[in-house]
Amino acid sequence: MAIPKLFKHAKYFMQCSESLINFMALDYGTKRIGVAVGQSVTKTATPIGLVRVVNGNVDWTQLEDFVQTWSPDAFVLGLPIDKEGSRQILTELAEAFGAAVEERFGKQVFWMDERFSSQAANALLVSMPQTKLKKKKQSLNKDSLAAALILESWFNQS
Repeated sequence: MAIPKLFKHAKYFMQCSESLINFMALDYGTKRIGVAVGQSVTKTATPIGLVRVVNGNVDWTQLEDFVQTWSPDAFVLGLPIDKEGSRQILTELAEAFGAAVEERFGKQVFWMDERFSSQAANALLVSMPQTKLKKKKQSLNKDSLAAALILESWFNQS
């Protein structure tokens, strides 16, 4: 398969090794990062929380706690591209974050197109009975749910 020019790295399309089972998905944002975990055997993911980003600085201690607790074999990060599939400023920030995650934790990072994951997460939240949550809490849940959707989409395409 030819790799579109939009992607700088071939590993955006790499297939998962069968020896990797436990994954952590990260939905990068400029205010918070949604976190989810899942496994390749069942191809399911569960939202587990958020990591704060303040003035562009990731709360690495918070992410390290998630990594220590869940011990992922690898990471799947959402690749923020626009509706037409073009790169944007957030794409560059997410790629820099992904490189830092790979370096800090020594685990492989895979990428998944995240277009519409936040909208899908929002639609799921609205359709759930417990959506009487306050708007702020809904927004926080949306990011980790988006990470879970990104991971499940990646499982299904691998």
